[in-house]
Order: sequence, then structure tokens, then C-alpha cells
Amino acid sequence: MDAVNIGIRSTDAVFLERLRPYLTRFAVENAPERYVMLSADCGTAKTLVGGKTLRGRATLYVNELVVYRGFGVEEMIGRFLSVIRDMSNDESNEFIRVRGAGVVLGEEAVVLPSLPDRHLPALSGLLVEAGARYLGDEIVNVDPVTAKAYGRHFPLLVDASDTALFPALGARYTPRRRAAGVPARRLALAVEELGGAVASPTEIRRLVFPSFEPGRPTELQPIARAEAMFAIAGAVLNMHVWGERALILANRLLASATAARLIVGSLPDAASTIMHEMHGTN
Repeated sequence: MDAVNIGIRSTDAVFLERLRPYLTRFAVENAPERYVMLSADCGTAKTLVGGKTLRGRATLYVNELVVYRGFGVEEMIGRFLSVIRDMSNDESNEFIRVRGAGVVLGEEAVVLPSLPDRHLPALSGLLVEAGARYLGDEIVNVDPVTAKAYGRHFPLLVDASDTALFPALGARYTPRRRAAGVPARRLALAVEELGGAVASPTEIRRLVFPSFEPGRPTELQPIARAEAMFAIAGAVLNMHVWGERALILANRLLASATAARLIVGSLPDAASTIMHEMHGTN
């Protein structure tokens, strides 16, 4: 997976079976000599007097480092996939990596360069559910020469607080109460579960800069070229690799693509606005 070799082991075969649909396309027959080992200790259930069963605490390790501890299988799967995706991204510099979501509408790629925000994957998922083809939920790979965006065959990692937006997630995950200040977990959602597909390489024709402001009216607004340029440059995650070439690409995109700011008051309204204003659908 993008130059990252990963081994997987688990105390429960069911966990591996749940992972299989997300990782089958990345499997190799012959294990490399060196790889990162991810180990899942799925815990041991306890039966109390009266027959009530308590689920055991699960722990996920990267080599010897604990990266998850909790009671949710879906949450541990999300954390597992998040870890290996981050590893893969760190080794993936054949593209300019833009932080943000991305979809294809018709024959045009729409990229949403953004500051880090936990609701980006849900917005991307709602667009796919509405008929867009998938490019990325938090990172979009852009070819520095052709300016085409490339989709990645990896599940969306949706914030657990957004599960109510997706029936496929709600059917297998029950949100749990958390202490104040404890962030919600990430949950895996395959593009196919949304009725969508990963897009083929597509030229970027639309740039939308989202600003997540719950409660405000959702609307598209004009954005100054200088502000858009600054936002794109700030969203390039491997600027240290591409440097001036990334800035040349940003200038090229702003010269050929339409750009706008999107005030996101609610995620469904934002997805509807993008589909209606840029693709002529509701």
C-alpha cells in the first residue's frame, strides 16, 4: 500500500473478516522481510451471575505502541484503517497531496481544500450518496503535471458523531456516551455502501473552500484569488517535497477552475448546495 508494508494479526478471526473487504485489494502473497505489525487484542468477554455478558476491552497495537483501547469493534476497525492510511500517506509523494475532500460531478473534479475538520468525510460521503464519484474524504491526490485528481480505493473514515447521516453505519454502530472533551471515534464506510464508485483520474474544474460554521445559513460565496491561493498552499501536505511545483499547480488551477467559498451550516445542506449549484441536481 503506497510503499508501506503492513502485517496484521488478531486474537479473534471475526475482526480479520470484518477488515477483509477494506483491505483485500492491497494484499500481497509473499510477505516482505520488513513490515509494520498491527496487532488486535479483541479482549475476553465475561459472563456475570444471571447470565449477563460483558464485552472485553479491546486493544490495538502498532508494533509495541498502543493506538486504541476501548470496547467498540467498529471503532477499532476505524482506528486501524486510520493508522495504516496515515502511514501510507506519509510515504506517498508521487502526487501533490491536498488536505480536503474531493468528488467528480459529470466530467469535472470538485476539490474542497480545507483546514482539518472531522466533518469533511461525512460531507464527502453525502456527495457520493447523492451521485458523485469519489476522490477522497480528507486527502486528494493531484498529479503535478496533468492537474488531474486521482481517487483512492480506501474507505471513508467518518466521525462517529455523524453516523446518523448514514443508515449503513447506523445499522452496525450504536453511539456511546463520552466524557466531555473526549473526541468521537472514526468509523469505516466503504464507497460501495453509499452506492458510489471511485472516480477515474479527472481534471479539476471546481475549487470549493469549506468553512464549517454550524447554525449559519449554508451558501456559496465569492472568494478573492489571493485568499484562494493562500488556502491552497496551506492545504498542500507535502509542500516540502514539491515546493515551487506545488505553487505553479495552484496558480494553474486558479486560472482554469472556478473557485468559491462554502459556508457549511449543515452537512446535508452543503451537499445539496454543491450538487445543485455545480451539477444541476437536488
